Amino acid sequence: YAMKALILKDIATMKKTILLCLLLFAGICIYSIQKGSTLVIPFLSAMLPLALTGISFGYDARSNFTQYAFSMPITKTSFVLSKFFFVAVFALIGSLAVFLLLPNSGLPFTMRLFLTLLNFVAVFLLAAIQFPLSFQFGAEKGRLVFMLTYFLGFCLISQFKEAGSWLLRTASDAISSPSVSLLAAGLLLLALLVIFLCIRISIRILEKKEY
Repeated sequence: YAMKALILKDIATMKKTILLCLLLFAGICIYSIQKGSTLVIPFLSAMLPLALTGISFGYDARSNFTQYAFSMPITKTSFVLSKFFFVAVFALIGSLAVFLLLPNSGLPFTMRLFLTLLNFVAVFLLAAIQFPLSFQFGAEKGRLVFMLTYFLGFCLISQFKEAGSWLLRTASDAISSPSVSLLAAGLLLLALLVIFLCIRISIRILEKKEY
């Protein structure tokens, strides 16, 4: 119940921003599909939740909500996991979009599943790596990390959007090899381990701080 209450708090305080982000996401997705630049969608599904999470951290810092929350029976684990709500929503939307759009690329079904799972895990990984920094250094310094991530993300989009089809074909040919498939599975498991460790580190940071 505590985590649900924290999520509802974030939604209530940011409902206009959330609506704006959803409209922006839908508009860019439609434009990208029309232009054949669907590679933008997975990048966008990773960028927007980081923006919403950064705003959530900012609200908590300005209102001293963290101190108030931990004066109630709210665990550090619930607080950290609640910050993944926007990440989970956009990871699901982005991965679903990837899965539905990839049939037109001619990729085999197993490759579509792999890329869908890769998108879902990558969105969580990007957020999880930055969460300990935000909990440790606060919203203001954490915002610098978010800005750097946006810059790198959009640079990648501009560099690879033209080569998107070639990259998908190359990845499809490569992953058909058993050794490459095992390597890809290993990297996904490593990403999940990093996500878990980042969550544990975030919880430990909150446990060590005095509120």
